[in-house]
Formats: sequence, structure tokens, C-alpha cells
Amino acid sequence: MTIQPATHATIRQCRELHTTRGCMESGLFLLEGEHLVKEAIQTGYPLEFVLYTSEYQHLLPSGFTAFLATKAQMERACDTKTPQGIAAVAGIKSIETNKLNEAKRLLILDNLQDPGNTGTLLRCAEACGFTHVLACGGAYPWAPKCVRATMGSILRVQVMHCEEPPILEGFSVWAACLGGEDAWQIDNVPDKLAVVIGSEARGVSMYWQENARKISLPMAGEVESLNAAMAGGIIMYRVFRN
Repeated sequence: MTIQPATHATIRQCRELHTTRGCMESGLFLLEGEHLVKEAIQTGYPLEFVLYTSEYQHLLPSGFTAFLATKAQMERACDTKTPQGIAAVAGIKSIETNKLNEAKRLLILDNLQDPGNTGTLLRCAEACGFTHVLACGGAYPWAPKCVRATMGSILRVQVMHCEEPPILEGFSVWAACLGGEDAWQIDNVPDKLAVVIGSEARGVSMYWQENARKISLPMAGEVESLNAAMAGGIIMYRVFRN
């Protein structure tokens, strides 16, 4: 293990990863806090380097470059207001369309804007056996708030980000829409299935409405819709329990 004192350049590199642009241009993203760094180590996810304060030295993995930071440096390096004393920088693993088409269960995020919803849905996808996620526009899956919301699932789920929908092969597609079929009344869940969750404000885009089977969740009272992450989690769990 190589341990060096953190420099201005080290902190600047971390700060650049607070933005989607910084992540996309560098091909890197930031893992903040003990839980995410531990998850990366246990998963065997390759890390560029670890940034830590002295009280977190016991967590340092062997075989990585590490930078010892002061508390003030850690606060500048991290996106959170009161960061823990450990973070890491890792490479983004965005898959290609051919890998996407290998999936049996695919979650499609159709221009979701809220990074918390995006990250939560990535976590739900892993929990429900959806091994691949396609993020079409909207929040960038490797942005800091998204990464934190995944609680480590970003390290294990296969993710692709694009601006325009790619051509999918062999999938049956369900899109969550108001007025769609009751998801609980569908008897047979296809072997190869993609589930589309639309944006918080506008719902599923016309492209997916025209190329998918519309489904919905039955609700009581005067409630017309649910938060995107909640609705997506329920639908994926319905598929998982089939």
C-alpha cells in the first residue's frame, strides 16, 4: 500500500466529481463514507485511490493508493456537508447495448430528474433481481447523491446511461402509466422483461408509451399516483414475487 499526504490536486480531483460533467469527462465517480468504501472493497470494485483521515486508517485496504487528509481537506473533497473521514475515487463502468440485451430483468429510468429517486430505484432493482438498469436522460447514476442513495448497488448492478433509447432485443416492456392495466391482474410475467418508470413530473415519454404494455398500481382513496421510486419498487417486487 502506498500512503501519501493529500495535496491540493487530490482534493481538486475529488471536488470535480461533485458534478455530472466532472464525472462524465473524467470517467470517475466519488464514493463517500465508510459504508460505500467497505462495499467497494468487499465487492472487489477497482479503486483509483482512497482518501482518509487518521481515525479511519484501520479501514484501509491493501493494494491501493491512499491519501491521508486533514478534516478540513476531507470536508472540501466530499459532497456531503459533514462527511465521514473516508472516501474513494473509482472508475465508472457503463455497459454497452449488447450487454444490456443480455439481461432477463431490466429497469428503465425514463428521464428521472431526482438523484435520490434514481439511486433508490437502483437499490430496489438489485433487491428485486433486476440485474441491469438503463438510465435515459435525467439524473446521472454516478453523481454523488445518486451513488449515496444506492447504498452500494451502483457497484454491482450493470448500468448504462444514454440520452436516446437504444434498440432493445427480445424484451417484453411494461411501462408504469396512469390508467394502465392492473399489474396484479397480469398472470404471466415474461421471461425477459423491461420495466419503465417515467419522470416525476411528466411520467413515461411518448416513445415508451407507444412501445410498451401500460400497467398501473391499484390504489384506494383519492390518491392518483405514487412517488416514482415507491411505484417502481412495488412493480419490481411484484415481478420478483411472481
